[in-house]
Amino acid sequence: MMDAHVAMQSLEDLTDMAKWCNYATTANWTHPTNPAQFTWP
Repeated sequence: MMDAHVAMQSLEDLTDMAKWCNYATTANWTHPTNPAQFTWP
């Protein structure tokens, strides 16, 4: 069921990776490109 909730967000909020990715630890987190860079929780 959806509640149609809407919240205004700034461009900075939308580019915050910690908000969108469970593995992101910082706002400027990037996806690892090498398997050796992965650290699984």
